[in-house]
Order: sequence, then structure tokens, then C-alpha cells
Amino acid sequence: MGTMDPAAPSVVRELLREFGLRPRKRLGQHFLTDGNVLDRIARLALPVAGSPVLEIGAGLGALTCRLAARASQVTAVEVDLGFRPILERTVGGHTSVRVVYADFLDLDPQRLLLDAFGDRQGVVAGNIPYNITSPILDRLLGHCDLIQRIVLLVQREVAARLSAPPGSSDYSSLSVFAQFHTRVIHEGSVPAHLFYPPPDVGSAIVTLLPHSLPPVRPMNPDLFRKVVRAAFGYRRKTIANALAAAGVVADSSIASSLLTSAGIEPTRRGESLSLVEFGRLSDTVHAKEPIG
Repeated sequence: MGTMDPAAPSVVRELLREFGLRPRKRLGQHFLTDGNVLDRIARLALPVAGSPVLEIGAGLGALTCRLAARASQVTAVEVDLGFRPILERTVGGHTSVRVVYADFLDLDPQRLLLDAFGDRQGVVAGNIPYNITSPILDRLLGHCDLIQRIVLLVQREVAARLSAPPGSSDYSSLSVFAQFHTRVIHEGSVPAHLFYPPPDVGSAIVTLLPHSLPPVRPMNPDLFRKVVRAAFGYRRKTIANALAAAGVVADSSIASSLLTSAGIEPTRRGESLSLVEFGRLSDTVHAKEPIG
């Protein structure tokens, strides 16, 4: 057990003051200081104790300690080397914790997950920087075969996007990719006053459970991603014009023909298409338009 648990604002302020540090907005440093919420995140991440965990954003170690109490091994990634002496104090007593001082986005996600989990599936958890949530999720979702579950504290708007249905204002390419790879569960909101310093936006806990069998199985996964990104990259255009503008097909007349073949009205907007429709469209383009 670490000698200090930074799960209260007074402890956070004391630690930062002792080591001459302050939260850096650029790194999205907002420390969750409610022990009950931290305990809940750890329980959601590890409903049954014993799995290995990759934590993104160790911060001062408050969640790390709780994960270590339930996990077989915790690999915690922390970008701020200034936190090293604090983490040595707060999690140093946990022999099962290994801290990697690096930017998660600079690491090879497959290598990192394999190193953290060994020859079994593991859990990903963390209070992640809100300004880089999408690229973090993009890297994780590409390796769901290695992951049991993902439990993250994210911006409330991102939580809404992850589970948004087609046609809603929150529906985006992130919604499609998250739902393609996982079942998204919104676990509830976390008010700003429970953080130090309080963020300017609301927060929420989400659980992502990788599908054992994906809801759609595109013949060409790279083309599927290209089609989805085209649809949301040109929101003001019809799906036919968006596919042409993104270079997925040669022109909008070809796109219209392909959409009709897929049973999709060419004048629809891309954000109205469901995951299943995106899969069907991708397969139609793959079969009839090899340049895709």
C-alpha cells in the first residue's frame, strides 16, 4: 500500500505544493478527488479481481492505488515526468504497479497492451485528458482483440457521442467506430466540483465492452473506415456528394448508383446512416468500385 492516497483536494494540493508543481491545462490535468467515485471506477474496471490493467494517465496515483488492490498487474502510463516523485510515494508500495513515463500517443498501442497483459486479455482504465480523447480511443479500438473492457472518465459530450444513435446531434464517426467495436454503457455523470482544479466541462464514466461477434463484418475494414469518415467529414453534403468529395469514388453519379444498389437513398445525409447501413454501403463500394 502506498504511504499516501491522493483522493482528497487537501492531499492533492499538499503534494503539488511540496514538489513545486501545479496542474497543467495543456496536459488536461484535472485530478478526481472523490474516493467513492474512484472506488466505483475501479469496481467497474475490475468487477472480478485478478485481471491485468493498463491505466492511461496515472496522475498522482489515486486511481492507480485502487486498481492495484484488484488487479494482478497495473501498467500505468504518465506523460508528466514531474509526477515521478509523487507516484513513488503514493504507489511505490505496490509491487504490482509499473509506471511508464511517456505520452500514450507516442507509444505503439499493440506493443504496450501486450507488455501490460502478457498472454491474456486485460482491462484499460483511466481519467484521460479530454483534449486527446478521440485519438486515444482510436488507438484502443483498433486492438479490441486484446482487451476485456475499457472504463474511462471522459468529457460528458464525448460520452454522449459514444452512445449516440443515428440522426441525433451527437452522432459522429466516433459513435460509429465505438459501436462497431464495442457495446457502450453510460455509467453516469461526475460533477466538476469533484475535481481539482474543476474542469470547465461536465464529465462522465463510460464502459466499452468489445463485441465477441461484431454487429457488422465489412469485407474491407479500411474502406469501411474511409466511407464513415467521408460521411461525417462532409456533413453539409449528401452522402453521394460526400463520397465523391472524399475521393472514395470517382464522382457523385457513381456514388448515387452504388448507394441505390445498397438500398440507401443518395440524397440522405451521412449522419443519418446506421452502423448496418455503413457496412452495407462499404461492401457495395468494395464489390463494384475497386478504386475504393
